Amino acid sequence: MLSKKLALPLIFAILLVAGLAFFTTLATANVTPILTVTDVDDTTPDIQVYGITSESVTFALTVTFQNAAGVNTEVTGFDVNDIDLIAADSNGNVVQRGAVATSVQPNTDRSVYTTTITVEGNVDQVIIRVPRGAANLPGRIVNLDVVDDDPTQESDRKVIHVIRSASPPLTLSDDMPISGNAPFTVTFTSTRAITLVRTDIDVTGGFIPSDGLSADATEKVWTVTIVPGVGVKKITVEPTPAGSYIFPTGTFTVGLPVTRRGSVRTLTGTVTISEIMFATNRSTSEIQWIELFNSSNTEAVALDADSGWSLIIENYDDPNRTEAARFGRINFKDDGDVKTIPPNQAVLIVSSGGRNSNSAHFVPTRVFKVYSELAAEFGMRSTRDPFLHPTRGFHIKLVDGRNELADEVGNLDGKIRTFDQPTWQLPDGRTGSGDRTSIIRRYRNYNQRTGVYTKKGIAHDGTQREGWIPAADTGFSYVARKNVETWYGNSFDYGTPGLRAGQALPVQLSHFRPERTETGIVVIRWTTESEVDNAGFNILRSQTKAGEFKTINTSLIQGAGTTSERNTYTWTDTTAKPNVVYYYRIEDVSFAGERQTLATSHLRGLISAKGKLTTQWGELKHLRD
Repeated sequence: MLSKKLALPLIFAILLVAGLAFFTTLATANVTPILTVTDVDDTTPDIQVYGITSESVTFALTVTFQNAAGVNTEVTGFDVNDIDLIAADSNGNVVQRGAVATSVQPNTDRSVYTTTITVEGNVDQVIIRVPRGAANLPGRIVNLDVVDDDPTQESDRKVIHVIRSASPPLTLSDDMPISGNAPFTVTFTSTRAITLVRTDIDVTGGFIPSDGLSADATEKVWTVTIVPGVGVKKITVEPTPAGSYIFPTGTFTVGLPVTRRGSVRTLTGTVTISEIMFATNRSTSEIQWIELFNSSNTEAVALDADSGWSLIIENYDDPNRTEAARFGRINFKDDGDVKTIPPNQAVLIVSSGGRNSNSAHFVPTRVFKVYSELAAEFGMRSTRDPFLHPTRGFHIKLVDGRNELADEVGNLDGKIRTFDQPTWQLPDGRTGSGDRTSIIRRYRNYNQRTGVYTKKGIAHDGTQREGWIPAADTGFSYVARKNVETWYGNSFDYGTPGLRAGQALPVQLSHFRPERTETGIVVIRWTTESEVDNAGFNILRSQTKAGEFKTINTSLIQGAGTTSERNTYTWTDTTAKPNVVYYYRIEDVSFAGERQTLATSHLRGLISAKGKLTTQWGELKHLRD
């Protein structure tokens, strides 16, 4: 045990060390001012505030002093002169006293200070900073000296962008889910009377029709109609950069697209712009073309219904090219002989007539020739002139007979009054060897049971680069090896114009045989030598050759998609009864939902012809990637 003489000095030493450690902790405290300004758009890295054009703008600034642990800490000596403000106009020129702050107001524990900053009407940007030493910790008096009154650290810089418009910010109705692709309305509300026009509003994934804006009697509340694009899942509404008004971005989720109906000829269907050949050197063989595809398996589309379907084209405004008009419109009711797209088929819009792979297929009712019908409309002086800008870009809009948007594609905005730059660069329209290649639309399917989109079926957004793939970058070289030809203009082109018209495509099924095992179970085996656009197979069964065949697999037997490799499949019929004679049939299902019978077989032998089978398969366009 320690003696009392030793214990007291030791206790004092321990207390002294602990006290010094406590003092040292205070002396090294790290306090930093944190700057806060309410941001009207948190999607950008800098802070934005709204303002009226040419008018001064005010906003609140909060300065919170925190230590390294994030705890608010009292400071002294902080005032408005400790806030550095740098103001600049839209050209980046510094504006002297373009931003000023009012006296700071502290909270009760003097850790948080607020002020109001006023920005002049010619200022578009303000940089705010609180320098090192702008304030001090309160400190303590020890032996008549003030200690631990350490200066505060420097703050991070805050960059404030002033977004100006012709009125106070508009409010936009709340985000909401949209059922199907039917038109819907949103509401803009202003605190003063305004004149809202379509060019003030940028809609991504849809469009505002010409009669889509209406105001109440005060002109403070505006109702805007928006038509979703084909296959889009989200529509974004935001101010245009050159618009007169500002408002927060709105996002509207679109449900499963609904097939349009209502044609006066009661013909229905869903039409998309599925493939485009735009490259041309203005020779007679390099013909431009656009393909329109009707994805319905059962219904035709009447292009001359109501006021007629229209294809509206905006070309890039190129001062170096004069042969293609900037705008043109095709109305299928008034122009040409293309009036109907049969189910699961396609029609072509070509710059002019020319050589092709199958004159019996490319008939006048399936091919619209722009030069013959609308040369003046598209500024074409000869059959060699293009109707699409061949390198920089275009915007193509397809509207139905009720003037509702069916589809739109391209890299321009489609607005007549804007001289816009392409939003993305067109792929090279030629291969390394100089042959032309079309661009093909990507597709995906929507599974109602799972609520999931897969690769094929519904068109990807045609106004985005990711919605397209050059034909030369796909597996079409495999089709060429199978001696399937489809071209318009030049036989060396990469592309598949109009193939959905029923062009024969080889499907190689080399083996299909059902066999009963020793246990009485029926096992069915088959082999494919190649597959194109193969979603899968169905197995059908009947007790007689001429009887009704019924599908016996409960879900689709997955295929290999598109491949030139051999694939072997096995499937077991667990419902077969012993001592019963059965006939089995195999059916192929494409990604578009088309069904084709490939072979029929008796349980004890093959009935259909062996070897390579050929079936009418009009779904090559779904060979996307």
